[in-house]
Amino acid sequence: MPGLSALGAVFFASWREALAGRWEALGKILGSSLRNRGVRDDRYIGRIYFGYFYGERYEMNGNLKNCPSCGKLFIAQPKQRLCMDCFEKQREEEERIIRYVNAHPEVTTLDEIAAGTGAEPKEILRMIHDSRLLQADREIRYPCESCGTLITRGRYCAGCMRDFKAGADRIG
Repeated sequence: MPGLSALGAVFFASWREALAGRWEALGKILGSSLRNRGVRDDRYIGRIYFGYFYGERYEMNGNLKNCPSCGKLFIAQPKQRLCMDCFEKQREEEERIIRYVNAHPEVTTLDEIAAGTGAEPKEILRMIHDSRLLQADREIRYPCESCGTLITRGRYCAGCMRDFKAGADRIG
């Protein structure tokens, strides 16, 4: 079956005899199958099966994944980790954290930001490492992943980096 995407090939092989020419049955079966896996939006389901059967492949080039946040099944585009709903929630949370940090110049540590916003420290740390929480006039301090010393950039403090380098030099 040249030209079929992975999802289209699996679907086509499984249902071609049972559904030969019956578009209504095709929509119901594919729709209920995806709904059982967490997909709720009929327009989204329509893009999946009509996208292939009418020759448009704009949604079929991703990988079928479960969202790690909500568990919903979605077609992930390259470098897409979350479904669109969870991505929107994450973006709104990031905007709320950024507004808080901008409004409170006295806040300089990860724990202070977490206490003030109610956000998870892990989420704030992800924002810092992804350069989404940059402040020109101050540096936000967070713990070294190895020893817990407060640092302002990277994942490890200078002392831990020296220890890692010395260990690597001993090995190799």
